[in-house]
Amino acid sequence: MTAADAKRVPALDALRLLGVGLVVGAHLFQRYGHPFGDPFGPKWLYWGTIGGIGVTLLIVLSGLLIERRYGGVPIGYGRFMRRRAAHLYPVYLIALALTLTVFGRGLPKATWYVRVLDLFGVASLVGVRWKALMLPMSWFLGVILALYALWPLLSRALARWPTATLLAALAMSVAARVLAFRYLPYERVLDWFLPCRVFEFTLGMWLARSPRIAAWLDRSAEGTSPRVTAALAHAGAVSFPLYLIHGSVRDWALIDALPPTAFVAVFLVVSWAAAEVILAAALPVERWLRGGRPVRA
Repeated sequence: MTAADAKRVPALDALRLLGVGLVVGAHLFQRYGHPFGDPFGPKWLYWGTIGGIGVTLLIVLSGLLIERRYGGVPIGYGRFMRRRAAHLYPVYLIALALTLTVFGRGLPKATWYVRVLDLFGVASLVGVRWKALMLPMSWFLGVILALYALWPLLSRALARWPTATLLAALAMSVAARVLAFRYLPYERVLDWFLPCRVFEFTLGMWLARSPRIAAWLDRSAEGTSPRVTAALAHAGAVSFPLYLIHGSVRDWALIDALPPTAFVAVFLVVSWAAAEVILAAALPVERWLRGGRPVRA
């Protein structure tokens, strides 16, 4: 079985939803000053919250899913990046439009070139503060696009030297985190500085290439009922627009004055509803960009 033939795995969709849930939960805890929202870990290596753990999980899953889908499949670099852009940008641009209109986020002050980078979701890669982004959670888009751009190189390296490549990625990420923390005076540099994230992405790819992991994933897919598979597949698809839009809903002035219990309830309902709207609007656009071919995550 080629990677292109790999079945949808409900467990991976559930983990993707869990990763986004950790991010959403961390932001709610931080809003109300709960200790669960506090950062932890060594500042020079892995300083983050439970939301940071969620982001790590999402990056590992991204590497696993992309290698499982395309590893060993003959696909040109340009075609691969176009397919990734067609998958990500419709969701991002619709989330951005909702943020600037429905949720009333004003345009932050920025130079024209920062605004252009921001429009493409990559401004965070040059150190632009998250609060200065039009869509604050779009920082993740820039990181994941950059990691996708590295995928062909990493995939070929893993095919030839799996253990050495994984260890080299680990060494690179550790060194990058130590040096970035010391010499790059930017906000949350360990989150967005690309070399800091290479190991997490490579680990996911390495897991996808493990025969035992691949066999377990295939068995788990076969042992799950079609209804559960479909429900988790949909939840997994909703998770990316939910990740992007929830920060805009959290800062929505219309619900800001609600008491905590009401705020959390309204925030969760509106965030999920907005994510469903974004997904429903983005899928036809992605299908059109891909020439009418079926859409897969």
